[in-house]
Amino acid sequence: MKNNTKLINYYKSLIKKDSNPNHIKYYNNMIYQILNPQKKEKQEWKTIYVGSLDKVFKSCRKASEALGRDKNYVYKVLKGKVQNKHNIEQIKNNDVL
Repeated sequence: MKNNTKLINYYKSLIKKDSNPNHIKYYNNMIYQILNPQKKEKQEWKTIYVGSLDKVFKSCRKASEALGRDKNYVYKVLKGKVQNKHNIEQIKNNDVL
């Protein structure tokens, strides 16, 4: 909280010194963001099942590397850009095989 008050005082001092309305609007916005932080939502991990290897991976990249393909191969398969030869499926995190 101590660092936040320093930042707020810094932006207030910039508001006093500056006469450009766009800058003042930016400084006020920064003060608002400091006082009202937004909580970031946690991103769910994509759990990938590869049928040909009969193995579960925690990321598309790891699954692609295990198949010996480029790092975006599994992502492309899931999006339907590449044919699904290895029986690749995306499963929910609570579904464990």
